[in-house]
Amino acid sequence: MTNSEISRLIVAGGGLEGWTAASGLAGALKGTGVSLVVVNVPRLVNVDPAQYVPPDALQFFRDAGIDEDEIIRETGATFRLGTAVSGLKSEDDNLFRPFGVTGAHIGFIHFHHLATKLRLSGEPFELNAFSPNAAASAAGRFKRADDNDGHSGPPIAYGLNLNTDKLIALLRTHAVNKGVEIIEGELTDVVRASDGSRIGAVIVDEDRRIEGDLFIDCTGESALLIREGMNVPYVDWSHWLPCDRRINVTTRGRPGMPPILRNVATDQGWLVQAPLQYRTANQFCYSSHCTSDEDASNFLVDFLGDVSADAMAFGETRNGHRQHFWSGNCIAIGTSAGRVEPLEVSDFHLVQRAVRRLVQLFPTRKVEPTLAHEYNRATQEEHECLRDYTQLNYLVSEWRDSPFWKLGSGADANPSLTERVELFRSRGRVTLREHETFDRDGWVAALLSVGVLPEGYDPLLDSMELPALRAHFDTMLAAIGRAVQGMPTQRDYLDRLIG
Repeated sequence: MTNSEISRLIVAGGGLEGWTAASGLAGALKGTGVSLVVVNVPRLVNVDPAQYVPPDALQFFRDAGIDEDEIIRETGATFRLGTAVSGLKSEDDNLFRPFGVTGAHIGFIHFHHLATKLRLSGEPFELNAFSPNAAASAAGRFKRADDNDGHSGPPIAYGLNLNTDKLIALLRTHAVNKGVEIIEGELTDVVRASDGSRIGAVIVDEDRRIEGDLFIDCTGESALLIREGMNVPYVDWSHWLPCDRRINVTTRGRPGMPPILRNVATDQGWLVQAPLQYRTANQFCYSSHCTSDEDASNFLVDFLGDVSADAMAFGETRNGHRQHFWSGNCIAIGTSAGRVEPLEVSDFHLVQRAVRRLVQLFPTRKVEPTLAHEYNRATQEEHECLRDYTQLNYLVSEWRDSPFWKLGSGADANPSLTERVELFRSRGRVTLREHETFDRDGWVAALLSVGVLPEGYDPLLDSMELPALRAHFDTMLAAIGRAVQGMPTQRDYLDRLIG
């Protein structure tokens, strides 16, 4: 190691964010000589009982060298094939936004254009009928593509629902086994270096000085390093996304749990339900401008039925992000960096993606400005894309007359979201930016689920007659039906995996 290389990296804050960062960085930096220290702050408690992630989050575990089956066994995880949404367009609607590919493309023409041509010809058409994930989810079935069970079929894309406390314990054990040092104590001060442009040390328990070359702020929304140490302001998105409070509570699991995440739109806010192996994690997101904590807890008691107000944990949700995520030698990861209403992905999603991005742009001791600039650009774009995807839910809320939905639908859509919606409405085109959370099929599913229907389709498709389209569709439907019929239920699958 030369004098220009990072020799000591400090992760400030434990919990989910700190141990995710430590676990991912420990695996990536193995053999480099970098000393990695976690200042485990005991009062920074993660109150969210579950983490729910899309398929690409599983790459983090693979990169960190953590076996997927071990994750499922140790964290009480269930598989997630997409997101079920109810109560959004009407009181009784039930929508599903599947992961993975829907239908089979023809050349460069994406499948939803084929569906649009058939719909505009006057024939009824349900796009999710051509999603292996949607069909498997509706049947409560699951299998992985690499299972050696003698059955083949369309690939299933899946994420996971994970118990937060058990996930933290697994990540901590993994990090310690990789040589991560732990310092327990309260983080009481941040000391700038002599030039004032970076952090020189953090102070633990009033008198213990912990020096480092690079500091990762995983102290949650208190942002003890990036805010108090580096004075980086916050960009507020509450005018676009109204939820600023949340309640977390767990309830008894259901025997026939579906492999999904469930979002329930209510007059007061959103109820997000993540089924785990033996429990269901519930998070209710609402606005303090419309609903008091007492009214929110009373609603949950009435809705869930088997929970008391004493079992509930309250927390804040501040939508937005830091003006800079990487400032000097300090990098904010997790809720110290920003947060978007957790309707589709939880905190773990943005944390693990931030860790992977940092590994790709890992600096020397002088912390090259070009690396910080690229990290900030990519991370801001990622937050903005997730913001647009989330705000899409508020575009169809006019039928509700409650203060919460008036607040959510009263804000003008962000210009980037307006552009996406109008482009898709006009000809079924989907605009994707570089650092999206959801791919083309994910955006198509979301746009269609809120009632944005294309008024046209790819003109290259005019060379294909309707009978040929119908034959193409019939072949896909038959293949999906056979594949799903041969899958076990998720409960049976998990029981065999867990042993």
